Amino acid sequence: MRFTAIALLLGVAAATPECSTAAEEGSFLQLEVKADNIATDSEGFVTKTTDLVGHYYTRISEDTYLRKPCALGLYQDLTASTQCIDCPIGFYTEVLGAHKCESCRVGWYQETTVQSTCKACPLGFYGYGQVTDSITLGGNAVGPSDGGSCTNCEAGQFQDLSESYECVSCPNGYYIGTTASPWCDYCPRGKIAAIEGEIACTSCDPGRFAENNAEDVCTDCPPGRIAADSDSSECLKCNRGTYAETAGLNTCTNCPPGHYQATLGEPACTACPEGFFSDDITPGQGGAYMCSR
Repeated sequence: MRFTAIALLLGVAAATPECSTAAEEGSFLQLEVKADNIATDSEGFVTKTTDLVGHYYTRISEDTYLRKPCALGLYQDLTASTQCIDCPIGFYTEVLGAHKCESCRVGWYQETTVQSTCKACPLGFYGYGQVTDSITLGGNAVGPSDGGSCTNCEAGQFQDLSESYECVSCPNGYYIGTTASPWCDYCPRGKIAAIEGEIACTSCDPGRFAENNAEDVCTDCPPGRIAADSDSSECLKCNRGTYAETAGLNTCTNCPPGHYQATLGEPACTACPEGFFSDDITPGQGGAYMCSR
């Protein structure tokens, strides 16, 4: 009479195959399986069995095999095998007795084989997970990807969240000159970032200024005021005896003879009244701020 029972190890009572439901649903107990239930080749390797996938068999005696579940990070999709298979890069198994590996999802990765989890892409990085062909993310087709690594954000981009599948361009007024950044820096006063994704700030030209941090446009100095240097955050009033007629100037002009300006920051000089006059002052020291008789 052929012996067809499956005996649980550790002294657990024997049960018929029909009664081994718990094991067939993924029980992690090791089972002794009699050779009559298994077909083997001439060298004794298992070639056929009606038992579940996700397990492997080790011969422990002439007529008995030990069935074990595949460990974490391993799988077996056949019902008759003497070993389990490594989960490749970008895949994992988080349960014993797995019949397939799970792929790392979007924003996650796994760079080594035989793993029970994936890792979240850190701040400043992004990843598509394991993508065989291509998928659509954020309206864009991406992939393929082996899920074995995350990619750093380029200069001009950032990502302040983990588990991300894309990087974000620095907004206007901000920049970042390094890769893999979780943030962007604001442009200081006197400098701007006119468009998204800048890797450096641009200085305001002489005659223009940026009053605040994180500006995206330089502004012309108004008439009567100037910015002599680049990187200016304010415009200075023209001195008495000088003027700046139009916007965006970087120098003030002396009042011409016969004219004066007694007030700071004016766009024009005033003609001396009848009977009064004014002369040029030493060049570089300004024009007349008053008229003489």
